[in-house]
Amino acid sequence: MGRIMDKLRTATGFRPIVQLVLVLALNFSVIGSFAVLPLLPMLRLDLPVDIGASGQKVCTFGNLEREMSFFWPIQIALLVVAVFFVIGLVFGRALCGWGCSIGLLQDGLTYGRQAARRRPLEPSKRTHRLLGYLRYALLLFIVVFSLSLGVEKLYDPAAGGIVASYLPAGTAQVAPYCAACPTPSIYYVTNTLLTGNPKFSDPLSFVAIFVFIALIAGAVAVPRFFCRYFCPVGALASPFNKVSLLSIRKDPKTAHSCTACNYCASVCPQRVEGVREAVGGARVNAAACDLCLRCVDACPEKALSLNFAGKRIYSGGKHWWLKDRRVKVRAPSAPVKTAAGKRLSR
Repeated sequence: MGRIMDKLRTATGFRPIVQLVLVLALNFSVIGSFAVLPLLPMLRLDLPVDIGASGQKVCTFGNLEREMSFFWPIQIALLVVAVFFVIGLVFGRALCGWGCSIGLLQDGLTYGRQAARRRPLEPSKRTHRLLGYLRYALLLFIVVFSLSLGVEKLYDPAAGGIVASYLPAGTAQVAPYCAACPTPSIYYVTNTLLTGNPKFSDPLSFVAIFVFIALIAGAVAVPRFFCRYFCPVGALASPFNKVSLLSIRKDPKTAHSCTACNYCASVCPQRVEGVREAVGGARVNAAACDLCLRCVDACPEKALSLNFAGKRIYSGGKHWWLKDRRVKVRAPSAPVKTAAGKRLSR
């Protein structure tokens, strides 16, 4: 019991509770439905069973897609972009780590795998780096495809309608990615299982089933599989990690004691190695970092902390991980020069 309480006092132990509360509040509450969620870079779970419906509630990315395809007024897009920038400049990618419904699902599958004492299937460093480009390629494809639909409608509405008619009716014609997004896929599959009423007449139902199976299988094998390699919302928010007020930093007073033990990279679900490589006083601005704070809790030297506007607000909890046999420390991929000037490798 004492071990459980010690873990709950850390960000690592407390985060699943915050994730669950935020996901429920943002997806299923009145505030989340009508005020907050349409403006946040979040993925919506509360969608109609008919995934081809064009009137579904969507997230920030869905709003932008619809505007690029000239489906919604420009005022909505401007408001969404403005709020997205404000949130990004303040929190960076923290919402990915603390409030995303898909992230919560993947973390839950990871906890299940750990409970079964199964190790993840981590790709090699080169494969991991190459796969990391997929989310940016997907983001570029979505933007270009949505804009092509919109420009076609703008210059020749009749021709634009013909082009859109080749896509499945409904969402795919105004927000192409929403038709294959994991969130409506999860909602569709779970509702099909509960109601026993699959709609195989809709071609998008097969896309939803495939995406659902791929998401579950990938997340069981690799921590945050979708977030690492496929999430376009995360790719869109990644640049804010370099400038946001909320950030992870290496404390200049304690960073000299960093031994490059690699605990920070080993516990990171996104496999961010920039934490270990940062020098004293530097912020961790890796694009993949979602500020889950596992690295802060895992640092034996207390060299890492969460900062807001340069002020330290969290520096980690008790060292619960030292007795956790499920954490396998990966050797650094290359020798690391610490702040003390020592070259270390494990």
